[in-house]
Amino acid sequence: MLVTNHISYTDILFSVAYIDMPAAEVEEHTWRALVGWYGDMDLIPHFRALLGLSSVSVEVTFHDPVSSAYFSCRKELAVHCHGMVKTGLATSLEKNVLNS
Repeated sequence: MLVTNHISYTDILFSVAYIDMPAAEVEEHTWRALVGWYGDMDLIPHFRALLGLSSVSVEVTFHDPVSSAYFSCRKELAVHCHGMVKTGLATSLEKNVLNS
């Protein structure tokens, strides 16, 4: 459904999969805080901690652009975008598990 009564914008989506991290440096309970930026976390200290690891392998998948004009509300757009990113992440992780 094409909605024409609001301002349209296009988002570029990407999935980031951390596919290899040094186990000795990353304790089980802290990996989420290292790789995820969520809640009210400050970006710069978070990014510095991630860069402080001796090595990290990351796979970035860029998805097709998504236009808000094709959704009737922002919630539909959000559900669609979440699905794209979730699928991209799962595909990257699955591919790297199978290749290891």
